[in-house]
This record gives sequence, C-alpha cells and structure tokens, in this order.
Amino acid sequence: MQDEPKIQEMQQVPGIQSTNDIENVVSRIKMFFAELKAQNNAVLEQIKADLEENGKKAEYLNRLQAQAETMEDQQKKLSENISEKALLIQKLATQLEELKKQLEEENKIYGSVTAEEIEDRLKGKMQNKLKLEAALAQAVETLNVLNAQSESLRSAIETLKSQIGSMQETSEGGDPGKDNCSFRRKEGME
Repeated sequence: MQDEPKIQEMQQVPGIQSTNDIENVVSRIKMFFAELKAQNNAVLEQIKADLEENGKKAEYLNRLQAQAETMEDQQKKLSENISEKALLIQKLATQLEELKKQLEEENKIYGSVTAEEIEDRLKGKMQNKLKLEAALAQAVETLNVLNAQSESLRSAIETLKSQIGSMQETSEGGDPGKDNCSFRRKEGME
C-alpha cells in the first residue's frame, strides 16, 4: 500500500508507464548488478592466484639468496685456504733453496771427507730434497685444485645473482596492485 504512492510517482517519470515497466527496469538493474558481481568475483580470484604465485616466487628467491650467501662463505674460506697454501709453497721453496746452499757449503768444508761419508751425506740431503720437492709438488697441486674450486664458486655465485636479478625484475614488473617482493642484498654483493 505504501508502494502505491511511489509507483504513482514513478509513473510520472517519462518513459515509465506501468508497473511492468518498473519491474523491467528493476529486473535489468538486478541483472546488471549480478553481472558486475560475477566480474568482481573473477577479478578477485585472479588477484588471489597472482598473490599466491608471487608468494611462490618469493620463496624461490629466498632459497636462491641463501644458496648465494652459502657459496660466498665457501668461496671466502677457499680463498683463505688458497692464501695459506701459497704461503706454505713459498716457505717450502725457501727451505729447498737453503738446503741447496747448505749442501754447497758443506761440500766446500768437507772436501777432505771420505767418499763414503760424502755419499751418505748426499743420500740424506737428496732424501730431504726429494721430500721437500714432493711436498712442494703436492702443495702446488692442492693450490691448483683450490683455484679451480674458487673459480667454480665464483661462477655459481654470478649465476645465482643473475637469477635473483631476473626474478626481482619479473616480480617488480607486475601490476601495481599485486604484492611485489623485495629482497635485501648482502653487503659486498655487486
């Protein structure tokens, strides 16, 4: 009954002649809102899917970042080890030179020693020399292996940095409404 004055008012609006016209307009409005709601729900589902995908990318990037940091630590330790081995090689080379000088001096001093005594001393010196040369060769070989490992780690670190950069660009290049990931860069990583 209260609707009758409203209906009468609407009947005064141009283009609306009857209750059926009003019902048609209301029906169209309802259909419009239903379509709008369906579109909004579809957009909402897409946003949820995008957020989930960004979360997966963030997890992957965090794992890559942790791997890069671990490899950097390994590379630092390897560099320290290489420095220690290089110092050892220098010490062994110096000792070898000193032994050679000692041998020459002893030959000058002990010129009157019997051949058998000289031969025994020479054998002892030669054994020391061979031991030092073997230790030097082993140290050089170890240094070469450590250098190769260091280079491999550097290459792996650069690859991971490149992947992290690519993933960050991908995440940052998305829609402004999406949840973009940001990563902290460890000092010293360039």
